[in-house]
Amino acid sequence: MNHRCDECACPNGVLCEHQAAVFDIACEVQPGCDCGNNASSPFATAPAILSDGTLLFELIPHASGAAECNISMRDKGALDDTSLEAVSGPKRLKITVMPVNKPPSYALVLNAIFLLEDEGMREIQVAHKIYADGMDGNTERDQVSL
Repeated sequence: MNHRCDECACPNGVLCEHQAAVFDIACEVQPGCDCGNNASSPFATAPAILSDGTLLFELIPHASGAAECNISMRDKGALDDTSLEAVSGPKRLKITVMPVNKPPSYALVLNAIFLLEDEGMREIQVAHKIYADGMDGNTERDQVSL
């Protein structure tokens, strides 16, 4: 529904529906465990917010940490860019990426072993595909948070 914005923040004579909110987000990162990635942040792409309020970011695998973010919203002013923008007061958001210690995994080679009683000492491989962190191939040391 289109309506004129005589009482709202839209410039006089401009349809409110033509105003698009723009979110600004500035984050201060406190790194955690980079787990061998030499990362100073857990984010591969910095946090951003779409005009519909959707938060977007991408994480670096095996990295953890936190970010304290200040978020504000502004309008684009008049459509002809002659008006000043209106900016909201900042709000705080904390994003915490927790380190995950995945359980180890392995596969059995054999389900049963049958031996004769007088065979003596034997070495039998019973497991393979042994991973300390659940199939990623990292060691437990790679998972320790600093």
